[in-house]
Amino acid sequence: MTSQNTIPPSQQTIRLISKIQSEYIRRIRERRECHRQFISLMAVIEDPESNSSVDAITRDLSSSGISLITNQSLDLDTQAVLAIRLARSTDRIEATCRWCHAMGSLFISGWQFESGDERSSVKDDFGDLT
Repeated sequence: MTSQNTIPPSQQTIRLISKIQSEYIRRIRERRECHRQFISLMAVIEDPESNSSVDAITRDLSSSGISLITNQSLDLDTQAVLAIRLARSTDRIEATCRWCHAMGSLFISGWQFESGDERSSVKDDFGDLT
């Protein structure tokens, strides 16, 4: 039995992500040090120590880091490899989780790129983000 108020799951997901993005932007806009490019790409957070991975969606990207949306909480100071799926390839970037906040049933985390990481293909694909 369906109700007229029932929204298909895909629309529910889109609305939830839009709500999360609006709240996220409002909360941290004034704290930004680098210009951010808002972009949604599929990603995987790979923990080489535990040989585990978590699926994610990118939220935004800057020259110094990236924000990811996941369905589970992530530990602060976790060092991982972020595998970001681009149009024709997957870019692998070493990063450290600097924060993680619950937003409804999802989690938004901020990752700082390792200083020695070139991030060349991500920067080439999205231009100079500084």
